[in-house]
Amino acid sequence: MSKLYIRIGGKSLAVVMGLLDSRFKSNKTKYFIQVLLATFSVLIVLMLLDTVSDAVVIASFGASSFIVFTMPHSHNSNIRFVLGGNVTGILSAFMVNMLGILIVNSGVVAATNEYYQTILGALSVGIAMFLMVILNTEHPPAAGLALGICLEGFDYFTALITITGIIILLLFKRIFKKYLINLL
Repeated sequence: MSKLYIRIGGKSLAVVMGLLDSRFKSNKTKYFIQVLLATFSVLIVLMLLDTVSDAVVIASFGASSFIVFTMPHSHNSNIRFVLGGNVTGILSAFMVNMLGILIVNSGVVAATNEYYQTILGALSVGIAMFLMVILNTEHPPAAGLALGICLEGFDYFTALITITGIIILLLFKRIFKKYLINLL
């Protein structure tokens, strides 16, 4: 633990702080460069996603980038989990969207029903979770991706841009992996 000294009214008070990661002091440059690399790669992808401007999809992408760049050597940031999880999330949203279309076209439920989108959104998250667990592609942000795509209505362009963005993140990670450290 480190101490932070604060001067109040001419008196110096020591406050015990555990705010900073103990590895930060000896790896300052790596921390800053790694975060700048993550920021740059997210910027590139957000420039592509800006035309989609789906907040939930973009938030999910941000969460994926956090995992990829703060834990680059963890199994959680491997391609199987990051790409596989996102593909699973997109497929879940697609399946639930198709189910929703069938239900509405059959006349069982009106698309304007106040609970219709809520139920489909929850179903997309549940299916995404189930598929990720049985396929061993667990990636928590992908459940949010499934929800976002499902609530907005499945769009092939959004799915393509999202997967392209994830691939770009993973390429940046692969190119710079030998310079990256786990920050967590």
